[in-house]
Amino acid sequence: SKATVSVLNWPHAVRLTMSYPAQTQQVTYGQQAVQGYPPQPGGQFITKEDLSGQHIQNATIQECDVVNCTLTNCNITKADFKGTCTLQNCTTREIDVYGTVTVQGGSFTWGEVKAGGQVIDQGAHIEDIDGYIPQSGYGGGPPPGAAAGGAMAGGAMAGGAYGAQGNYPPPPPQGAYGQQHGHPLVPGQGAMGANDAWGVVARSQKMIVEQQISMLEVLADTANTCEACCEQPNVYKIYDEAGRHVMTAKEESEFCNRCCCNPCHELILHVTDEANGQEVLRVDRPMKCGGCCPAWCGPCQHEATATSNGRFIGKSRQPACGGGCRPEIRVGLNESPDEDYFASVHGPGCCFGGCTEVCCEQEFLVESASGNEADGRINKVMGGLKEIATDSDTFHLEFNNPALDANKKMTLLSTLLLVDYMFFEQNQPFECNPCASPGETCLSCTLFEFYCCGFLLPCKLSCTSASSEDS
Repeated sequence: SKATVSVLNWPHAVRLTMSYPAQTQQVTYGQQAVQGYPPQPGGQFITKEDLSGQHIQNATIQECDVVNCTLTNCNITKADFKGTCTLQNCTTREIDVYGTVTVQGGSFTWGEVKAGGQVIDQGAHIEDIDGYIPQSGYGGGPPPGAAAGGAMAGGAMAGGAYGAQGNYPPPPPQGAYGQQHGHPLVPGQGAMGANDAWGVVARSQKMIVEQQISMLEVLADTANTCEACCEQPNVYKIYDEAGRHVMTAKEESEFCNRCCCNPCHELILHVTDEANGQEVLRVDRPMKCGGCCPAWCGPCQHEATATSNGRFIGKSRQPACGGGCRPEIRVGLNESPDEDYFASVHGPGCCFGGCTEVCCEQEFLVESASGNEADGRINKVMGGLKEIATDSDTFHLEFNNPALDANKKMTLLSTLLLVDYMFFEQNQPFECNPCASPGETCLSCTLFEFYCCGFLLPCKLSCTSASSEDS
């Protein structure tokens, strides 16, 4: 097949015309697919500063207060706009508007217009802005710097339709998810909307995964009776950073395998879109040796494979020796992430889990393959009293690298689920058996889990029931 690529003057927009054997399809990847690209050449990175009365070009701006400024060709995240500001060909997300913001081209998504605030649209793509009221005043002609014939100052725009249509920038295609968010677009496969689960993940900087509590497991664990036989398939609810329920992951596993080999058993996690019930991701995890076996070879190296509609997305896998004294999982977009990976997940050093889950967070850093920067982190929230009675966990998955596309984010989401099964699905830190016979353990406490080369050893403190002679 062949591809013709034309670069538009809309920042970071590329149009590809791809010829397949039986059809021709045009796909546009625009700013919605980039989610905070690095600064353009010669640009600057500005974070946590107060910007006032400036004209800034080609910069990445994060967590700043912007007052009476003009920003051109900038990528802006988590900023507050006050006074009168103008945005020209910018990509913005997670914005609070307290003053008047004029948006000339680019995209303006995920934000809120506060009381007294106003957003004036002049040819921009505006989406998910709470409190936004469309304003008149944009005449439909080219914005500043654009020639009527379709040429922009400093660059050309193909097609010549710009002056005739008066739409700047080219509006993102509607209804074709892969065209906007970097999800593989398979010929003949149904198109997905921009607000489906893949779309939400593509533009999110944080996902929240909450494992649901099984009351049957709680009762069995509390009574210390038939714990294995009462082991239920895991269910996870997945939320976006705003707390909206986006997806649900449900475990499919064979009963005997789950009861006898948990948490190392073979399973499939079906991740469905909460909006339409369709499966958007499938995570396959084969059975591996238990935590008492070091990760020295394939049968002992835990892994998970992510697919969508039968199409391979990515894979997570323990490297040989499992990272030494610090857990490591390598994440790639291929079948051999040991050798070719885009990120590696590194857990706490040596000792974690157990009673530390009650009062401490368990942090797993997502580092780039070069190791020079952090792509994000997987954070297990401290469970408090919930940890005492259940093995239900809550995780936060943060994406710090704006270069992560939807495929990489979904693969990291599957890695989070693998982390839970590998390190946090053992029994709760405290176990009590009030019916223990003399000489049997009546109370045990897992102080922490000791990790070395994939070997996971619980360090426990146990109390046994006194015999009649001892009493």
